[in-house]
Amino acid sequence: MLVHARLGHQATAFTLQWHLTHACELDCRHCYDRQKLVAPTREQALAILDQLQAFCAARDVEGSVCFSGGNPFLYKSFFDVYASAAERGFRVSVLGNPVSDE
Repeated sequence: MLVHARLGHQATAFTLQWHLTHACELDCRHCYDRQKLVAPTREQALAILDQLQAFCAARDVEGSVCFSGGNPFLYKSFFDVYASAAERGFRVSVLGNPVSDE
């Protein structure tokens, strides 16, 4: 199965925008998703990264992960999962709320 960027051309990259958690410390009026979801365990999150790695390898595409949420920094194993994604060779980014230096 080919991943098509446009008809007849194979994509070279795939990005997973991962709503890692719906936990959020803000109450923004524009928020579109306030449902309560159970965040994956650390082990489940690492298994998802393994699945993404296999998906990208099978399709010969470069993988990237954009961690999002809620506020992904509120996920208790965030830095471990982020580092694991980088160690697997994924480009990583965060789409989230501003955070303090602490």
